[in-house]
Order: sequence, then structure tokens, then C-alpha cells
Amino acid sequence: AVAWTAAGHPLLRVIDLVPDDDGCPDGQRSWSAGRLLYSLEVPEEYWGFAEGDVAIDGSGSWLLSTSPDDKQLALWELPLPCGHQDLLSEPRTVKLGCSPDGPLAVDPDGDRAFVLCSKAATVVTVDGLSTDEPTVSRRVLSMRRPSDIVYEPVSDTIWVASPAGGKVKGFPAGGGSAVTY
Repeated sequence: AVAWTAAGHPLLRVIDLVPDDDGCPDGQRSWSAGRLLYSLEVPEEYWGFAEGDVAIDGSGSWLLSTSPDDKQLALWELPLPCGHQDLLSEPRTVKLGCSPDGPLAVDPDGDRAFVLCSKAATVVTVDGLSTDEPTVSRRVLSMRRPSDIVYEPVSDTIWVASPAGGKVKGFPAGGGSAVTY
């Protein structure tokens, strides 16, 4: 697991999670922080990324983070340096065209990320994370104040929730009509 923390300046913490031995079946077992593997200081020019959401792609190749102020997605190649280095390396960045103030969802099997820009009611899809020039596309949502996004790989659907409208909409990731619940 990874998390941003702030103690005067942002740090990226990488934590080893272990299941609690509480006698529950594996699928119902809770998880707790086992041990801190390492911390990396975030260079000042990248502090904006500590304000956004952070995730690891499904292949374990990339650490992704969003910066609301810079309107960008950062891609750090994994494995992250540790032991001999205390500073997070320079990321590749992708301009999103809107402020990513919502969660970030990542395709666990593929090479794409989905970023929610709730103020603009937009989902930004970034395809080709492992390429030198990822492709960015935007989908404007017909819902008020979307607040959460999840990617469901089996049906290749992006699910967006809006508590303001009491709705959940599903959008085929490759394009097509929305389904509302």
C-alpha cells in the first residue's frame, strides 16, 4: 500500500499490509499495517501531487498520482527506489485539461487510468501508461457533482457516483451509452 503523509513536507510512505489473524475466512479478513517498508521525500516541485489521489496500476509497474492545481497525472516507474535514496524520483507527467479533484481509478489488467474531475463533471481516460506519449480523452458527465469513480474490468465499465443527484452511472470504458441506477 502507498499513502501520502504530511509532516512539514509531503512524504510517500510504502507500507506492507498483512491480514489480521482474527479467525475469519480469507475473504472477510481485515487488514492492518504490518510495517513501514520505506518513506521517500517528495521534491518541492512535485508537492502538488501529494494533494491528489494516489494508486498503483494492476501490473505493479507504475505509481500514479494527480495534482489538482497543476491539472496533471504523474507516473512514477516502479519499483520505487529505497534504501540508498531518500528522495522520490522525477515522474513523467500527463496534462489532463481539468483539475483532478476526485478519485483515481486504474485498470488492473491494462494500461489505463481514469481520473474524476468533479467540478467540471468530467472523466479523463489516460490510455497507454507505459508508452512515451499516453493518449488523453475526456467524457463530460450528465450528472451533478460526481464524487466517486471505480473501474470494473470484467464489463470494462467506469462507474461514477453522485450523492447530489442520488445516482450511479456506468459508462463503457471504450465509449457508448451510459446506464443509470
